[in-house]
Amino acid sequence: MSFQLRRLALSGSCFIGLLGCLFPAVAGAQSIQNRVDPMSKEAFVLSIKQAALTVCALRRLDMDYKVALNTSATPVFQLVKFQYGMDIEGIDEKMEDQRFIRFLGYKISEITLKSCKEILPPNVELTIQKIKGRLNP
Repeated sequence: MSFQLRRLALSGSCFIGLLGCLFPAVAGAQSIQNRVDPMSKEAFVLSIKQAALTVCALRRLDMDYKVALNTSATPVFQLVKFQYGMDIEGIDEKMEDQRFIRFLGYKISEITLKSCKEILPPNVELTIQKIKGRLNP
């Protein structure tokens, strides 16, 4: 019985020693992982296009447009916020959450108009045109 205790104690101390040797490497790896590159323009555009296609699919299932838009914008928002820290290549300023959600709604709606205009409420096109008019005086 004492032999088993010695063996257990020896293997435990070896494990702790090995863990101590590996810990600095693990800690260094975590600091490397905490550095986040901005989301690329291509990845952002792809996310917007996927969200727009989701809106089209949900509208075909008779979901309300605003609900479909919010449903499709949420994963894009979460990806950009939690994976990239709201940092997107080519966009110099980091937007507050609500402003970024409105921006996503606009961008997704813009692509949705090109993809499935026939199943969207008529006010969507008018709203996008008004916003474009304000952005490009």
